[in-house]
Amino acid sequence: MLLQHHFYVVVDRKHCQKFRELLGDNNVFDKRRKVLYEEAKVKLPVKFEPNSEMKTSLESVSDYLLEVATGTEMETVPNSLYDHLENWVIALFNGKVTDSLKAEIPNCWENYGDLLLIPGTSFKNKFWNDHRVEILEAICDIFKVKRIARKKSVINDQFRSPKTEMLQGKDTWVFRRENKITLHFDITRSMFSIGNISEKLRVAKFNCQGETVVDLFAGIGYWVLPFLVHAKAEHVIACEWNPASVTALRYNLEQHGLVGRCTVLEGDNRDVCPEGEADRVSLGLIPSSEVSWRTACLALRDRGGLLHIHGNVETTKEQPRKEAFREYAEAVREKINVILNEVKKKEFCVSVSHIECIKSYAPRIFHLVVDLTCENKC
Repeated sequence: MLLQHHFYVVVDRKHCQKFRELLGDNNVFDKRRKVLYEEAKVKLPVKFEPNSEMKTSLESVSDYLLEVATGTEMETVPNSLYDHLENWVIALFNGKVTDSLKAEIPNCWENYGDLLLIPGTSFKNKFWNDHRVEILEAICDIFKVKRIARKKSVINDQFRSPKTEMLQGKDTWVFRRENKITLHFDITRSMFSIGNISEKLRVAKFNCQGETVVDLFAGIGYWVLPFLVHAKAEHVIACEWNPASVTALRYNLEQHGLVGRCTVLEGDNRDVCPEGEADRVSLGLIPSSEVSWRTACLALRDRGGLLHIHGNVETTKEQPRKEAFREYAEAVREKINVILNEVKKKEFCVSVSHIECIKSYAPRIFHLVVDLTCENKC
């Protein structure tokens, strides 16, 4: 009997979520095998040894170990949903499913209540057409859902609207519950990023008691709700220009009993955001939020405050990731310092208090958050 090599990425528990997201986003995480827990460490099963670019992505988050176990059997997850679906589809077509067609059977998905969101590459070939109804009914049965949607690329409009296609069911409103917060939204008209959960958990640990927080890109409440529910902000001013997201945001605030602690301003934040009221400003727009840096500086109180600036950073093979992150953060700091001094007509001291790597979007492209402390020196 041939021996098999099974790979594990071994990491501290505190970094488990981010590593799981990175490995999953790059289709390296092995869903068929069990995650192993050993005291302060977690062993994440991977399909193969990560390549050099994947390794550098992981190293940008934390140090880790790659462990190789040799054996004849895998510690498999019994009767996984993917196995059920794959076996059912192959049986339907009497085994006449090529490897290229097998690649269209979804091996990852997102759950939104009774709706299952599958990748845009799922069941695209005309080969499936004659049995599409049967396949969709089987998915509903296997995954215990009533609706199915297929993800597509984001439309490049001013709202970054999702291009989601409903395959089963007509109702497009869904919900997602994370860290005791439930967000409702129209999955065909508003964005939701599961990969940002680690940053939502970080925001939840902030101490914002007594603070007024401004969210310049509020969406359906990704950051608004954590600031209010967990960080205990006294008040949040939420700016959002996508009408569909505004509708969802207002509904989510109502459902959580937070309407009285949040002011929703519909429109371009550069036009509607008040000046001089914020102790803290969140700029959660990628690939860059620079279009509203001036607005953020104007929103801060005259004494200063905190800025949480999101952005995508592209790195090179030659430069260490952490060095590239520091250079980006310093460039952001310098620009913000200049803008603050200009709009406030006072001298400010701006410092980088934290750099958070949320995830990688592609080889050498990373979603960062730079936390800046802005202090009036006068």
